Amino acid sequence: MGKIPVLLLIFGAFFSALPERARADSVIVGALVFNVESFGSPGTTNFEIDNFTGSNNLGVFPVSDNLVFLNANLALTCGNATCVTDLGGSSAAFVLGDIAPPSATSQAFSAFDEFSQAVFTANFNLTSLALTDGTTFEGSPSVSFTLLPSSGQFLVAGVDQGTISDSAPVHGGDHYAGKFPEDGSGFADVGGHFLPYDVGNFDFSSKPGLTKCDQEEAIYSLNQNVLNARPTTAEKELIAGWYANNNGSRCSNVVHVLDEFFVPKSCQDAQSQNPQVDIVGFYQKANSRSCRTCHVAMIEGYNFDHYANLTSANTDRFAIVGFDNGINICGGSLHFQRDHMMPNSLVTFNRFWLSADPNANITPLPNQLELTSNFFLATSGGFGSFNANPPCPTPAGTTP
Repeated sequence: MGKIPVLLLIFGAFFSALPERARADSVIVGALVFNVESFGSPGTTNFEIDNFTGSNNLGVFPVSDNLVFLNANLALTCGNATCVTDLGGSSAAFVLGDIAPPSATSQAFSAFDEFSQAVFTANFNLTSLALTDGTTFEGSPSVSFTLLPSSGQFLVAGVDQGTISDSAPVHGGDHYAGKFPEDGSGFADVGGHFLPYDVGNFDFSSKPGLTKCDQEEAIYSLNQNVLNARPTTAEKELIAGWYANNNGSRCSNVVHVLDEFFVPKSCQDAQSQNPQVDIVGFYQKANSRSCRTCHVAMIEGYNFDHYANLTSANTDRFAIVGFDNGINICGGSLHFQRDHMMPNSLVTFNRFWLSADPNANITPLPNQLELTSNFFLATSGGFGSFNANPPCPTPAGTTP
């Protein structure tokens, strides 16, 4: 039995797994399910794509907006010779068109056909999504989801299924969450941004011509290149703040000297309103050294130069700011894939953790771990799974 034309269903098969709580980095928008469609000899199976948004969210899924899966495609990889014959090759792609709620789309096949994977790709008509809890989620303009066998070599009808999520773009450009799709389905324009050049994060030579003052103008020019290459609003604000005043008093005969002690107005205002919390210290000695360079090149929700993005009452990225940031830095929850993921650079990661080690930090430089944990304990009431002092245990093998 060969391919059967695409069918439009109103939930021919209900996705059986209950949704997990929507985390700050993604929200569930649908599902890809491998079903038994009919019994017999040989019978049929189908791949069903459900759209769980808007009026179709069943009262339990998080997106209240009607999100449309645009130009949806399903790419299948065969696992046996029968499938290769039926599909006319070892793999095949099926154009599903646009999938809008409250409908689901399925593609049917002979039950003799075995598949090793199914890849669903689509664009979204919205990137800013209203959620059922009243908040807004800033997501990606496209999705790529791969369904793999839960056991064995082939997908099993009636068993294998998975949720399709819209993910926040992090460390992968505005258009992708974390990385470029491995199946090559993504757009060439990843929505990336140059990172600004921060003098405070560099070591300089004492040799004439290579000192910090000798290179300030060149670094200023590099930052002008950042401004000419589609910068984020956060990058524009940061670079403007760095060069707001003539800091030539620290470098004679140099016009453009980066202000290493710059603090954005939102953090200055928050410090005035919360004098008991060392907000400026956290910003200047921890955030600016280990977070800021990348975070200003991300979407607004991850811009820590805007103090509101660090407070649970305002952020649209973190369900619980102290918990989420603590897990990302220290680990300690069931979300093991997030443990110690920040700082997301080896050199920065090492500097951050070594600053808390008195045997390594002999200068001594500010203890970034202590500054960060104290900040979130004071402003959010917690830091990851640990509220004790120190709040960040370091299991063997997880620190330099």
